[in-house]
Amino acid sequence: MRWIKFSIGLFFVGIGVLGAFLPVLPSTVFFIIAAFYFSQSSEKAEKWLLNHPRFGPPVVRWRTSRAIPKPAKILASTSITISGLIIFLAELPLLAAGIAYTILASSLAYILTRPS
Repeated sequence: MRWIKFSIGLFFVGIGVLGAFLPVLPSTVFFIIAAFYFSQSSEKAEKWLLNHPRFGPPVVRWRTSRAIPKPAKILASTSITISGLIIFLAELPLLAAGIAYTILASSLAYILTRPS
């Protein structure tokens, strides 16, 4: 079971690295998930991620305070709003738009209720 959790952690590190270079894909959330799986499978991999100079500090901040920095909240809220507008302009079928808006609204509510 440990190798499965380790593999899942590696998968999320890969997505996080992509997110560091692609403007439409967040990275921190994937590193937080990777750290969770590494904590259950590989102390060495967890330490590597937490001590990484670029990816580690946001994960450590999340673990210690469960807070989202204000600039990140503003960026996320703006991105969610733009996504909602794109969905509206795309004239998706009602069910698809409803599901998308539910996910966006839930994400926005979660982000805005975290401390800064």
